[in-house]
Amino acid sequence: MEDNKFLSALRTLDMQELDAFRKYLEGNYGRQKIALAVFKYLKPFYPDFRHEKKLDIAYAYKKIFNADIHEDAYNRTKLLNALSDLNLWLNEFWLWNKARDGSLESQALWLMITKERGLKNEYNKQYKLIREQLAASEKKSSTDLLTGLLANYFFYYSPLEKKSDPDITALSQCASDLDNYFAIARLKIACEMANLNLRLNPDFRQDDQVVVQNLLNWPHVAEHPLYQIYKEMYALTVEGNDDAFANIDAWVNKNHQKIGKEDLHIALSYIHNYAALQLRSGRLEYAPIIHRLNVFALEHGFFQRVGGISPTQFCNIVNVACNQQDFEWADHFITTCSMFLDQAQRADTVILSKAIALFEKKQYEETLDALAGVDFRAIDYVIRAKSIVLRCYFELRQSDSQFESYYQAFETFLYRKQKTRPLVVKSTLNFIHLLKSMYDGNISRDKLMKKINSAKDLYLREWLIEKARQYKN
Repeated sequence: MEDNKFLSALRTLDMQELDAFRKYLEGNYGRQKIALAVFKYLKPFYPDFRHEKKLDIAYAYKKIFNADIHEDAYNRTKLLNALSDLNLWLNEFWLWNKARDGSLESQALWLMITKERGLKNEYNKQYKLIREQLAASEKKSSTDLLTGLLANYFFYYSPLEKKSDPDITALSQCASDLDNYFAIARLKIACEMANLNLRLNPDFRQDDQVVVQNLLNWPHVAEHPLYQIYKEMYALTVEGNDDAFANIDAWVNKNHQKIGKEDLHIALSYIHNYAALQLRSGRLEYAPIIHRLNVFALEHGFFQRVGGISPTQFCNIVNVACNQQDFEWADHFITTCSMFLDQAQRADTVILSKAIALFEKKQYEETLDALAGVDFRAIDYVIRAKSIVLRCYFELRQSDSQFESYYQAFETFLYRKQKTRPLVVKSTLNFIHLLKSMYDGNISRDKLMKKINSAKDLYLREWLIEKARQYKN
């Protein structure tokens, strides 16, 4: 029952929201005794709503209804139907709250209702209120631009009554918003496609590049902050322009208040991905720059929003902080930002990031203990965790057979995953082959350093260089 969609939804509520939902159920569905009994049983399991024994469906049924679930074939269905009803009512609760929160979405909903009902005075009042708010608001995100575009389109083409004087202001603003949104959204999509190309599929090629190249020279959009940042991100992700990296770094520090946190976070993500490629190519000067940007981002709230940080980025941020020996900041980041990770990947991400920190603190036994028995689902996590374990065995030098057997199993795993993540696998294979040569002691230091420095794609290059300097064949 732990994987039921109602329990997954409940995990997103804070304690105040959970109590408000309880009152909503009692006020609107007080006669639904079965569903209310199920909710009453589940509520004490907040916030994780997990318990292998007590949330087993048969155990829960017996506790709720004081009967065996197997006594009647309908009993299981009765409990599942109650969970389904509760999930539906939770969705209603969210919609009800959204309709009352005074947001633009709630105001737009009321505007549509007044139009459908022909409430002329109320429609005109709401129409004027939304127009004033849109005119006064800054367009800091792509969503803001789209909202303005749709609103002004609606104002011009869907009035409650036809007027002799058309709303030229709405039509003009609609055209301006359309130009801005198209240019910025098209550049944003081009950047995202290029970013996916770098991460997932080296053979991927974008279409419609002529359209995007024309957008890079639209003078009437040039002053918009979102256009400026996505133009630089295009140069970084598509063209691999080193100057764009410095430009984005400087622009974000100077103008971060001009655009929304979502777009700032996207910019930071692209910088991370670009820097990771440079680090794998041996350009170690990127590491302190990235850490400085991460510290800046945390101070200004880039990460502090639900779903605002990916698991991979989370671990990369911890890794870079530890690389820069800023362990206190890394621990603080893990503690304060793990709550903003997606619930399904949060536990794995915290385990891996803590293992990264332990390893960098040279607490190798503790690192192995932290990863022992953990079965990561994401392939990137598996590769990172196995790389950490192999390095622990290298550092501890307790058993040659232990290192050998783990190395062979890891190598076999990587060869099987070559088609899934070709660049990551290639970089990791290059890493473990060099580590094996160092472990066996069958290569000269000069030859080892030459191989490390000349490898085009190499995972953990800086760590290998450090070990090579200590190496005696």
